Amino acid sequence: MIDLTQYLRLEIEVPTTGLPNLVQNPNGELGTWGWESPVSGSIMYTGTSAGLPTISYRHAPSAIAGYFTTEFMPLAAGKYVAARVDITNITAGHRIKLRPVFYNSSKTLISSGAQTNGFTTGSGQYLLPPALAPAGTAYVRLRADIYRMAGPTDTPLTPNANCFVDLRNVMVTWANTSGAISTVKTNLIPNPSVELDTATWTTMGAPLGLAVGAYSGTYCLSMAGSWGNVGFYTQVPISGGKDYTFSTYLRQSTGASAGQLYLRWFTSTNTQISTKIVNINTNSTWTRFSATATAPSNATSVWVMYYTAAVTSAATYYADAMMLEEGTTPSTYFDGSKSSTAQKVYGWSGTPHASASTESSTDFAYVEPVQWQNILGPTSEIQISRKELDVGLLTATLHDALLDPAVANSVVKPGRRMRVMALAPVSDANQGITAGNWYSIYTGKITKGLSEYNPPKGVEVTISASDNVKSLAEQMESSSVANAADLAYTLEGKGVPWNINGSGNQISSASVVAYNANASMLDQISLTRDTTLAKAWVDRNGVLQFRTAWNPTPRINFYDDDPRIASDPAHYLSWSDAPTTYDTDDCINSVTVKWLRYNVGTNQTTEISYGPYEDSAAIAASNNTVYSKEFKICGSPSNEDSAWIKTNFADPVLAANATPVRKVRSLTYPVKQEEHMLSAIANDLYSNVYLRFKVTGTDTIASNHQITGLEHTITAKGWNVSYTFADTGSVAAPVFIPSPPFQGVGVAPGVWQNYTPSIVNMTGSVQRSRWMRVGNTITYQFRIYVTGGAGSTAAITVPVPVSNTYYAFENIFGEHIGEVTILNNSTGYISSGHAYTLGHSGMIIFRPRDNSIEWPGSSLIGAYVQGYVIYEAA
Repeated sequence: MIDLTQYLRLEIEVPTTGLPNLVQNPNGELGTWGWESPVSGSIMYTGTSAGLPTISYRHAPSAIAGYFTTEFMPLAAGKYVAARVDITNITAGHRIKLRPVFYNSSKTLISSGAQTNGFTTGSGQYLLPPALAPAGTAYVRLRADIYRMAGPTDTPLTPNANCFVDLRNVMVTWANTSGAISTVKTNLIPNPSVELDTATWTTMGAPLGLAVGAYSGTYCLSMAGSWGNVGFYTQVPISGGKDYTFSTYLRQSTGASAGQLYLRWFTSTNTQISTKIVNINTNSTWTRFSATATAPSNATSVWVMYYTAAVTSAATYYADAMMLEEGTTPSTYFDGSKSSTAQKVYGWSGTPHASASTESSTDFAYVEPVQWQNILGPTSEIQISRKELDVGLLTATLHDALLDPAVANSVVKPGRRMRVMALAPVSDANQGITAGNWYSIYTGKITKGLSEYNPPKGVEVTISASDNVKSLAEQMESSSVANAADLAYTLEGKGVPWNINGSGNQISSASVVAYNANASMLDQISLTRDTTLAKAWVDRNGVLQFRTAWNPTPRINFYDDDPRIASDPAHYLSWSDAPTTYDTDDCINSVTVKWLRYNVGTNQTTEISYGPYEDSAAIAASNNTVYSKEFKICGSPSNEDSAWIKTNFADPVLAANATPVRKVRSLTYPVKQEEHMLSAIANDLYSNVYLRFKVTGTDTIASNHQITGLEHTITAKGWNVSYTFADTGSVAAPVFIPSPPFQGVGVAPGVWQNYTPSIVNMTGSVQRSRWMRVGNTITYQFRIYVTGGAGSTAAITVPVPVSNTYYAFENIFGEHIGEVTILNNSTGYISSGHAYTLGHSGMIIFRPRDNSIEWPGSSLIGAYVQGYVIYEAA
């Protein structure tokens, strides 16, 4: 059984210890979310420079003014805001000028700060000096304008078409005073360079002495190898849950030796908790070594230590320039005696050479936008549940009074980000996993903190979190798009990263085919997913994934009956862990469609029903049982045709789902060994896995399955991962999407009533030119009520419509004002005493198009137009 506290981290976003970075996607690693390109035809996109990711801007394909901005970032009035960027590439002859833009709580512009000089490549890092946020400020944006400029102070000119700029390490920060906008690093070791004595250092063998020839300053520690073992340590106060890095320069006068660096953690009662050990090899050259580890949540101090018993007896061992600092990367060595420069100031926090030392940078260094604190403890319990486009939930239960949300300085605050990280113990190139890297298995935001107080057991804290599906569901979006790529247009500004068929870039325009003011962004994603028969989900990193024709190569195999078990025992499961099923609920042998039809003239979207489209053979094979699903889709008006919908939508759905397949419904995989962690890390929603399990006797299921549901259950007793599967070729089940809103001001519905003039003389020749006025500002729904020809029937012939799309009415002025369907647009029969609804609303004056409806004269039939009030015209 593995120690999960060494391989898992439950992390909460915490306030930064130095300057914050308000830019949430500073390098484009999560696509282009967090950035906007308002100029028509311009886009943000991602790229690389020297192998590193960049956030990039490409200007419109015309010579017009160009700029781009971050999304709104919270900032209080009276604060000083500053920024920095690294420019890695820009179109020759062009520069960018930065400025802050301030907005109130309604996101209305207040004012803009002063622009900088023009920046280009060369110096790399550029700074926006501190600017004071005016009264009323609630938000700030960083704006970058691009110009043609030869020099930094030359007159800015309109940029060239398609010019570009690549940026990295974008940072917007704030402070209470302009002078405070600087980066402060701390070397926690009180006597790091032993320039005066060996105070605070304790030997691990040979006596400690001072010697010249130091790496930094004049003196360094010295230890004689003739003692048989050498080493030293000091104990330093720290804060639990944070990352720390210990570094030191070491050498020996002759030979080479193997040794170790230690980070040994202690509680407030000086009880040892755990130790991080890094193996090293020293020789006669000054070499820097480092060790990094996360302090346990209950740690209050740490021993930083070097030790070796494999000494060269004739050698003298030296150590110098010791540092202990927060973070995972060792900084360039400093202590309080280092000479200050115009950019960096050094000092001691107390007595020189007997206290922590600091480095203050006035050209503040880049920091990541989020800092994390690990709160995982030995009594933690974590439950994660994620499924397709459902909200991904996390519940964590911990017994730690310091996490009590009732405590003022608790890190458990609603709205803060939260994630679960897993350490890859070994590498696997096939799965894209590198040993020693941490991988997310859940990313979300805290929605609730709950404390329960039980004196015998202490405080039990339960933290609830939701992923970005919740954010997408809470933001309204009226624009409907039928193409996957066009989703990027509607996702811009929503604060959720996306990956649409491999791209997180913005697009300059989109084809919007309908509007629905009742829809959320999640509804629009579902609509486009169903329209394109795609797959969509929010992944473990919080990124919206949208993929058409998605059928990836499986990374993981699970089996109970396979020759590979001998070579891959980590993925053997008993059949009882993976029940196999044949489920008729998976069947779709009948499809109905609601098409969102947008009327440009009235600016209204209505739902038009088509179908049902059926697979008669599949229905017969199901003992004439109909398994029907209704899909809501949209598209170009030229595609709104029953035949087109059947060929391009209904038939593919029926082909994929009309006949269920035998599959493994679900499986639970226990993570007991390091090898098991690869599967837990590699698999995500809509990953494909290969499964081979016995059904009965020699009958075996052996096929790829697609993960549509995923759960993690993590306790002190172990870690179980449960998967729910769908057939790789199946279509995602449709979800509820709200209908477009009712247009106008609603009034009480009326009753069906006759209107004059009535349509009479319906015998003899075909009637093609009847029209009537039935109201002024009142909108009606109309139907034909047959009054004559009792007991007789006659055909209503509906010819091919003029537009091949719909049957329409138009007013006497020729303006197109709506559509009509009669008896499902097919040949039907009428008889006395029956009413036939035209399915038409919104008209005031109408007449049939020529040849749109033919009333045969073979029987004496009379008819009235009847109607009732739907609503008053808006």
